[in-house]
Amino acid sequence: MRTVKNAWTFGRGLFRAKLVCLAALAASGSLAGCARLLTITQDDYINTAVHMNRPAASRTGDPLEINIVCVTAADLKLDCNDRLAPGEGITSDVWFQDRPISGDKADMDDRAGRFYLPKSQIFVMTYDKQFYGTKAGTPLRGAATDKEKTLEREFEFSGGLHNDQSVIYVFGKFIGPDGRVMAVPPAELHPPGAYTRDLFVRIGVDSSREFYGQYIDNETPRKLHGKEED
Repeated sequence: MRTVKNAWTFGRGLFRAKLVCLAALAASGSLAGCARLLTITQDDYINTAVHMNRPAASRTGDPLEINIVCVTAADLKLDCNDRLAPGEGITSDVWFQDRPISGDKADMDDRAGRFYLPKSQIFVMTYDKQFYGTKAGTPLRGAATDKEKTLEREFEFSGGLHNDQSVIYVFGKFIGPDGRVMAVPPAELHPPGAYTRDLFVRIGVDSSREFYGQYIDNETPRKLHGKEED
């Protein structure tokens, strides 16, 4: 039987999320954040812009690296993170150009324009052997190749869920025909507490959109802000 690493069933994900939340509550006396379960739905072919110069039938796409990025109000106190603030319009090309690298520290003066976030707040789906953050699996290759239309990834958001400066981004490393990362907007969940614990994004190709149709959308139902348990 084929084993799929880093995937969890829906029920197990909810159970683990509850355990993490209870542990955090017991340890601190208040719940600052808890586990989120992200369900990603993918089209049969994704990240296809890199193949735009091929015949239509062979535009099958390249593997798509995904970064789940958790930004808190404390992170935005650092000047280097201004562009990560909600509403600033951060795009994938900027994130992948300026994301933190190994050795970066919060108090560094010479960061060459890079952002700074703790490794525990970045979850990476990549083939790379070296990366900054927590490994969350391998890149997406589209449902036709992965044989999975949906998959799940669990991660923890430790910031203020209802703080207006808190945000979760899901970036895709969409590559254009010139080999460069395109300025595709990420899926944005702001503030995280305005959504249920179970988050949903969709990745696909829609010819009516910019960037050769490449997109990643937040499809999570919004709940009543601050009125439900997180």
